[in-house]
Amino acid sequence: MRSACAARPRRVALAFLVFSTVLVMGLPTDSASQAPRLTFAIMSPLATTVTVSPASLMFGTRALGTASAAKTVTLENTGTTALTISSIDVGGTNPKDFLISATTCGTSLLAGASCTVKVKFMPTEDGTRSAVLSFTDDGVGSPQQVTLSGVGTTAKLTPASLSFGDVVLNRSLTKSVTLANVGTTTFTISGMTITGTNASEFSQTNNCGPSLAPGASCKIDVTFEPTVQGKSKAVLKVSDSAAGSPQNVPLSGIGITGGTLTGYCVYSSLSPNFCSTALDTPQCPPGRPAIDPSFEICTTGQYFQVDKARSCSVVVNGRRFNGLCQYQ
Repeated sequence: MRSACAARPRRVALAFLVFSTVLVMGLPTDSASQAPRLTFAIMSPLATTVTVSPASLMFGTRALGTASAAKTVTLENTGTTALTISSIDVGGTNPKDFLISATTCGTSLLAGASCTVKVKFMPTEDGTRSAVLSFTDDGVGSPQQVTLSGVGTTAKLTPASLSFGDVVLNRSLTKSVTLANVGTTTFTISGMTITGTNASEFSQTNNCGPSLAPGASCKIDVTFEPTVQGKSKAVLKVSDSAAGSPQNVPLSGIGITGGTLTGYCVYSSLSPNFCSTALDTPQCPPGRPAIDPSFEICTTGQYFQVDKARSCSVVVNGRRFNGLCQYQ
């Protein structure tokens, strides 16, 4: 039989408060009662770290109602635990002027992984427009934000750039740009100039008056007449009273030397643009002037001067290949 004086077992009360997955336990002795005591140290969880790049997107000047090319923002989970993404949206002053056109981000992002968001600018009014792209998640610093900015204008230039391609030295090629007023008020036109590294290789004429009414348009003819061999670049600038003035149209072209046919056909074999030559005097009569001189770039890194206006066809080892006549 148990003695009435035997010590009764002591009860230990345990209280659990769970705030995280981190738990530290100890078993010290209560000096007063000599009863074992459990001690819990509860630590709050650490949020994962996140980076967003770039910190801002600048879209430049766009005509009202026209969408820019998409720019990309990257969200990266630089922490050690998965990131939970609650939302990705555009807010701020002019949120309707900036569109999320595509995204690879879902509702979560594994540690070390990244995803992207593509944003376009399509102004609804003229002047400076701004907004903020926000990522709301359980990472440090949420919401992470990217500032967005652009300028809306009623002066629309089409196309946005002009490329003249290959033009023989001292010959010319003309292409047109249309200036339109897509707004609701008239704007004045103060000037049109061509500036840049090779501005002297380009010139312009136009039928635009001193102002342009809403819905009206005029034409600007730009001519490229190279005097030096190689690439030329410049910018057509239109100065007016519309927002974002001056509006710019990048210009580019390549000056090439003219010449006469060599009697050889330049063709591709084995793989695209693997350049080879074969004698073909009937189709490429030697001494005849090149009509549309150009360069054929080869995968080997070399290039041949060819006349795009004169095609040729040769048979090599029983196989027929098409090509262009070589000139020099």
